[in-house]
Amino acid sequence: MREIPTPLVMKQWTKLAKFEIQSTVPKDNMPSEALQLARHGDLSYLGNKVSYLASKTIEGTDILKNELIKLEPVLEEILKQQKKSG
Repeated sequence: MREIPTPLVMKQWTKLAKFEIQSTVPKDNMPSEALQLARHGDLSYLGNKVSYLASKTIEGTDILKNELIKLEPVLEEILKQQKKSG
């Protein structure tokens, strides 16, 4: 056999797999610190992957840096609003 039959290939093994990891731990039972740490881990993984790809070219580096610069104040504002409301 040179190829695994399509019906036997799990979705998570394909290029169509989602980026997010589905947690098996009920979020209601997790402390907020654990949830924040899990989100940080997910973002760190994705950030490292994107940074690696962007660093391969000057254009990629410039694009990613510009997008991150634009995103920082948006995220700071969201955090500021969340602190005000709750």
